[in-house]
Amino acid sequence: MSAVAAPAAAPAHSTLAQTMAAHDAVTARWLEYELDVAKTIAYPAMSDGRQELTAAFLRAKKVADRMRPASADARLAPGDLASYQDAVTDYEVAFEVAERDARRLKDSEFTPAERKRLDTAKQLLTVAVDQAATPAERQLAYRRVREELDGLISLSDGAIEHLEHRVALELPETPGAA
Repeated sequence: MSAVAAPAAAPAHSTLAQTMAAHDAVTARWLEYELDVAKTIAYPAMSDGRQELTAAFLRAKKVADRMRPASADARLAPGDLASYQDAVTDYEVAFEVAERDARRLKDSEFTPAERKRLDTAKQLLTVAVDQAATPAERQLAYRRVREELDGLISLSDGAIEHLEHRVALELPETPGAA
């Protein structure tokens, strides 16, 4: 009896691992929009939960996240595995639809004055992360980026932290340094 159960468990484990990998891949693609300020500026709809398709994607993400097992070794009932697979498929599709729409929209939802502010923020962002710029220039550009985006685009805490790290251009500690 155990010889029969083992082959059935292996494909289920493999299917679960593949489904979890697909889930992780969509999350990684989404995080690019959430953590990369340049991408957030270029495609603001991907981070705007007021956009209908983005909201649908975020709902699908929550469903898939709630259904996700703790590990690929988890034992799931066949119905639970199928439900998780369906949730991940919905998550993938909702992401792709929202992404296509965000790429189509770009900054079209903004007024000409707001688009000018977004363009200014893009230019300043280039200076803020430019290793050839002085620390003072990078800090000033960073502050101006934040000012230009204030009221237009809400940056996630992760995006701010990521950007601040890039602006600071922290050097690794050397042994013996005080």
